[in-house]
Amino acid sequence: MNLEVVLFWAVAAGFLVADNLLLIPSGGDFLRFGRSGVFRYEPGSRLEARGRDLVFLNPLNLFHRAAITETSLGPVAAAQLRKARRAVRSALPALNTFSWIGYLYLASVIMLACVSFKFSFESVLLAFLCVHAFFWLMTTALLALRREALSLTRYQVLVYTVEALCVPAYTINLGKRLWYGNRLNLPALTLGLRSTRFISDESRRELYVHQLRMRLEDVEWRIGSSAREPSFKTTPHVAGTSTGYGKTDSVQVSAADTADDLQHQLREARACLKI
Repeated sequence: MNLEVVLFWAVAAGFLVADNLLLIPSGGDFLRFGRSGVFRYEPGSRLEARGRDLVFLNPLNLFHRAAITETSLGPVAAAQLRKARRAVRSALPALNTFSWIGYLYLASVIMLACVSFKFSFESVLLAFLCVHAFFWLMTTALLALRREALSLTRYQVLVYTVEALCVPAYTINLGKRLWYGNRLNLPALTLGLRSTRFISDESRRELYVHQLRMRLEDVEWRIGSSAREPSFKTTPHVAGTSTGYGKTDSVQVSAADTADDLQHQLREARACLKI
């Protein structure tokens, strides 16, 4: 019986761990932010899956969040950065509330897991279902109240609600999951380069600069790999006629200019780090 109990809690924990694995889109990057909403770039904390970055968030730290950015390198304007910060900070009170609720739920589950080896598992399972129903109802009501602050549609609220009902780990992790679908129009690596000047500790700064160098080499290698692949794609082009209708032509769009821009940005980044 003890083996079945261990397997049950292991599966429940596995869902929580898996939900903290975040796959970064090709060409994108990410910034960390926590309870305060302050962005920070961590160049060394990433894995790789099928040529794409895989971020592992701490499943026991429900404030350990990642904001996916559309690019790694590029220019960043002050207005652009302010807009991204406003987007995060407007959603932050609701996200933090869900994380605190998640901590209460997680503490309850840990307590039930401990007593499940001493008491009848059937009674513990019933108690677990009651706890899950209580926290699910609480988060569902809060989702409905904070929908506009989180910029969610009614359909998205329905999806999150159904997922949380079916998977208890999703209810615990809702303070992170609600942000997974957002994308920030920021170059994450560029912000990381800027932040080096604010690191006062010399040894910590040297480690951070080394990690940035390794990250730059990785980005440069990926740009080189992309340049060796076919760089043309077909897009529809509509040309107007005298009848008011259009005809669809095939237009080839080259990515060479984009690659040149990225190479220029890489050179500037390497110069910034004095590589």
